[in-house]
Amino acid sequence: MAKSRFDIYREGHTPDKSTNRLWPLYGAGMENLGKDGRLIEKPMPSYGPDELLVRHDACGLCFSDIKIIKLGEDHPRIYRKMREKPVVLGHEVSMTVVGVGEKLKEQYHPGDRFILQADIFVNGIGYAYGYEIQGGLSEYNVIDQRVLNGDNGNYLIPIQPQTGYAESALVEPWACVIAAYYLQYRTALKDNGSAWFIGPETRTYSISQGFDEKSHPQVIKLTNMNGAFGNWLRQKAKELGIKVIDVEQVPEISGEPPDAVLADDIVLLSPTQT
Repeated sequence: MAKSRFDIYREGHTPDKSTNRLWPLYGAGMENLGKDGRLIEKPMPSYGPDELLVRHDACGLCFSDIKIIKLGEDHPRIYRKMREKPVVLGHEVSMTVVGVGEKLKEQYHPGDRFILQADIFVNGIGYAYGYEIQGGLSEYNVIDQRVLNGDNGNYLIPIQPQTGYAESALVEPWACVIAAYYLQYRTALKDNGSAWFIGPETRTYSISQGFDEKSHPQVIKLTNMNGAFGNWLRQKAKELGIKVIDVEQVPEISGEPPDAVLADDIVLLSPTQT
């Protein structure tokens, strides 16, 4: 019986065409996604002896992608001129190997399927997929040694042949949902820790937990806390034996990062794993 087009697709044959389709982002705003609102075609990428050519089978869109579209080069993880070297988004991606370099033929085969840990680090530098490395909004891509041999080893994660393409691509966001249930966020200041309070005091504040005899920080840092709350903090710190450090400006903070940052209209408490 003749193979169906889907069966042939799943086998992961090396593409016999010369072009690759992708959606590059040239700057902030949807008007900078693609050319004239459409995808573009570029030459099919070549791959070396220690690299893989992969086909992207499915790709989700994350709020992280939306943030890059909104901010463009102002995004803290975009380090280049996007007009000259656009970003190809997409880290919620499933892929199939369609080309294997000579040095990798014993380890990989056409048709192998993967997702990946998108936050890729090499020598401490972040090369996240869909940020510095071309992402899933492209038909084909080259997986190089940054992915295969990064700081944490191989960032590819194999998946079962029977797992659906879209189902695989959604593993990354679903893993984020699951992880959220395993994090226990503190609702009080950390006992014997440190806290940094940043003004100005535009509202009336109080601390309900973690600032009494049973539990309190060892050190507090105060910036522009000259109102009633700042005075209360200093008095309470004196009673509890808490060290107080006045920090003139935010950039002057140094040393170990605090366990909590409490600024006007924002409270950041570091999570603790359960």
